Amino acid sequence: MHAPHTGFPQLDGVRVFKYRIRLCGGEAHAEAYPIQAAQSREFPVPLVAGRDALLRVFVTSEEETGATLPPVRATFFVDGAEVRVEDIPAGSSVIPTEVQEGELDLSPHAVIPGEVIQEGLEMVVEIDPDGTLDPNLGVSKRIPESGRVAVDVKAVPPCL
Repeated sequence: MHAPHTGFPQLDGVRVFKYRIRLCGGEAHAEAYPIQAAQSREFPVPLVAGRDALLRVFVTSEEETGATLPPVRATFFVDGAEVRVEDIPAGSSVIPTEVQEGELDLSPHAVIPGEVIQEGLEMVVEIDPDGTLDPNLGVSKRIPESGRVAVDVKAVPPCL
């Protein structure tokens, strides 16, 4: 059985709405525009150079605990030179046993200013840099375990 034609494209009986977004130099068709992509671990997209970004650190424990989220220190490098250190204070939420992307208060987080977000960006994240957590909880202490993790950043030309 097919859904009746309603003027909208159909996909297995579900309406698919079309939205138009103004292109550089094009006519305005809607009062909406994207300003930054939504990130996820499963579907990562590059960050836009020069735009603020939200750093989220997913701290997990191997076992149930009453311990709360520890402080986190993130160090950012561009082309090998240190450009920023961000100290994120301890949280009041209990450390979860699995990543929960939908709960912002279950991950230490901080806004990283746009001037840090550049091509060639790398970072190191230290979890519990002062060593206050019980080591038996199995909380990772460093991301990545050694070296630095490259952050995918793309420069986007301005609209003319």
